[in-house]
Amino acid sequence: MSETDDLAGPDDTPLADILPGTLAKKLARDLELHTLAELLDSVPRTYRDRGQSDPATGISDGDPIGFSGTVFGVSDNYSRGQMPRVRTVFVTVATDAGERTAVFFNMTWVKHKVKTHDFIEVIGVAKIRKGKITCVNPTFRVASDASGMVSDDAEPLASEEKKESSAKEILDVADEIVIGRGEQSLLERPILPVYPASKKTTTWDVMSAVAIALPLLPEIPETLSQLDRKRFRLAPRDESRRALHFPQTHEQLAAALRRVKFDVALSVHLRLGLRRLRLESGAAPASPARADGVREALLEMLPYSLTSGQDEVLEEISGDLEKSYPTARLLQGEVGSGKTVVSLLAMCQAVDAGRQCALLAPTEVLAAQHERALRRLLRQLARPAGSVSGTLFGDSVKPDETTGADPISLALVTGSMSTGARREALLGLVNGEIDIVIGTHALLENSVQFFDLGLAVVDEQHRFGVDQRQKLRAKRADDATPHILTMTATPIPRTIAMMSFGDMSTSTLTELPAGRQPVDTHVVQLGALDPAHQQRWVERIFDRIHEEVEDGGRAFIVAPRIDSSEPDDSEGNFQRNYGPADGPARPGIGVEDLFDELVADELADLRVGMVHGRLPSDVKDMTMNAFAGGQLDVLVSTTVIEVGVDVPDATVMVIMDAERFGISQLHQLRGRIGRGDKPGVCLLVSTVEPGSTAEERLKAVAETRDGFELSQRDLELRGEGDVFGARQSGGRGMNRILSVVRDAEIITEASELSTRILSEDPELEHYTTLGGEIDEFAEADYLDRT
Repeated sequence: MSETDDLAGPDDTPLADILPGTLAKKLARDLELHTLAELLDSVPRTYRDRGQSDPATGISDGDPIGFSGTVFGVSDNYSRGQMPRVRTVFVTVATDAGERTAVFFNMTWVKHKVKTHDFIEVIGVAKIRKGKITCVNPTFRVASDASGMVSDDAEPLASEEKKESSAKEILDVADEIVIGRGEQSLLERPILPVYPASKKTTTWDVMSAVAIALPLLPEIPETLSQLDRKRFRLAPRDESRRALHFPQTHEQLAAALRRVKFDVALSVHLRLGLRRLRLESGAAPASPARADGVREALLEMLPYSLTSGQDEVLEEISGDLEKSYPTARLLQGEVGSGKTVVSLLAMCQAVDAGRQCALLAPTEVLAAQHERALRRLLRQLARPAGSVSGTLFGDSVKPDETTGADPISLALVTGSMSTGARREALLGLVNGEIDIVIGTHALLENSVQFFDLGLAVVDEQHRFGVDQRQKLRAKRADDATPHILTMTATPIPRTIAMMSFGDMSTSTLTELPAGRQPVDTHVVQLGALDPAHQQRWVERIFDRIHEEVEDGGRAFIVAPRIDSSEPDDSEGNFQRNYGPADGPARPGIGVEDLFDELVADELADLRVGMVHGRLPSDVKDMTMNAFAGGQLDVLVSTTVIEVGVDVPDATVMVIMDAERFGISQLHQLRGRIGRGDKPGVCLLVSTVEPGSTAEERLKAVAETRDGFELSQRDLELRGEGDVFGARQSGGRGMNRILSVVRDAEIITEASELSTRILSEDPELEHYTTLGGEIDEFAEADYLDRT
């Protein structure tokens, strides 16, 4: 069942039982529509006014099209080189949107029925040839003709047009059915829906099917009280679901859209809320704070004071850990806002209570980096590396007994560790010797068991699916569930957070700790320069890298792809998010070619390394560690360094073909520099045309360092994408109708109602219809928040 079945009022009636056989087969074969509920969940992607001429833009081949105007030309001809010959009649019409042409194959009578200077109204299927819009074998009406809309069932002989005739035949059958029921003819209805379709099954086919099936749908029960409908300005549910397909007026359409969008948003909020309530009905290992524990000792040892934001967030997480029921919290914060130290303090609180903690990272490089970072922060509060099996990184430091706190044992578990080290680490976890384990997906394997897991921390949560996070939460031997803290450095716009993380509490760090260095960002626009000036700018970029290296800094150079000669996947990802790029397409720069060029020429005197996703993990780790340790001056890379890489001496970030990256991605990349005691500079190198939308996107990144502001701008540019999860991606159901960009007010109002309903009636006893529809989905992780 899809996410939206509940909204239509479940009806599994097969379409084959209610539609003409040919039509039912087409819908099943081409659009995967099999039941009445699936058909009526097909939301029109737009609407056409029957009496208005369509604009020249925004029309695709196969779309329904309508226009009206004065005929100023009627002509005909015979096709040449084709047997039997096809006689074609062309009717050219002057409309308020420009010239339009209706084309009729083997319908010679049209030439005698339509005359120059007649006023004609046309409805049909758009055909776009050489940039011109035509309407093939349409239905039409001449103003002086009292007989109504005229059509013809003649099968055209041009093979290219056979599918239109077939669609029109189906339309005629549907019209006969609806007129026989006393309903308005489809072609007489004032507003026509335009549905997602395919090459073989047109929007006319879907419209015909909906027209036949809609009256067969049982009355959709109302889920909201009259008071709530009045408060939130909502039309009745049944009326709205029907008007969504065939509205009589634009006012009725607007009311129907608002109600259906509200129902979708409310459904999501209630499911997330119920999931949260059911989670909280379970048991969790409580971890009350101790005044004499490691957490307080660490707070006293830190060489800096926490920001007010960190103090506030730590208090929120501490309150979660003290609860005896499971909690889930999302911690989002800018790059460098101090999420790591906050999460460590939270883990220390759990360890003080005798619990174990797990920190899940998406890559081995990041996991090892986390292990080193935690040791640096803990110093003498951590047991020496090597004193606990499985600990592979860090310096051996004797515990400082003057703190009065028991030292913490840390371990690293990854897929590449030796069998012996892994065996010892797993033994330390199951017997309780290890307090905090840092690891990759290897932690999720069935062989990894814990003695008493109290807190699971997931870093860069978008790199993990729901199932993976659930595996981590199921690592206790008893029926209890550990608390979970997920972290992200990618700011999440408010409406997306509401729709995707409504089952979690949310904390946000916006204040950067004292001493965090600024990063100046500049757009290096090469597109309008002649080759000589371009060369001078490129030389200046590499001169700047030399200057920074001579001053003790290090540099990242990022390119969008691995191999310049291969298809550009970054281009595909970009277009899926933002649409076609500005200007003519050209191959993106590849890391391998760029590396070869730099080590042979511009950076021949520097120590340059390269990493990308196709390299073996041990090679990537070795190169990254060499760069972090100062054995390399420059690292040429794809976006594998986007997340979590911490090199305090890195001061330069050069991003080649910057227009091929999204706003949030550019912001994440520049967050890799300026993490030490020196300011950073980020250069966005681009060849897009001045004044293009791509340049505006780059300028937005250069003009603000506020990740939350940029995330909202990014959302507005690229749309909401797959907010509802991969399983619903590309669908035609109700989830398509709700926009987290345009419908923020509706989403907020639905959240308000959901909160009130669940606080007053958590079992939905007074919302039996709503509860029945929501209940079976409440525990399903249909929102794949990756």
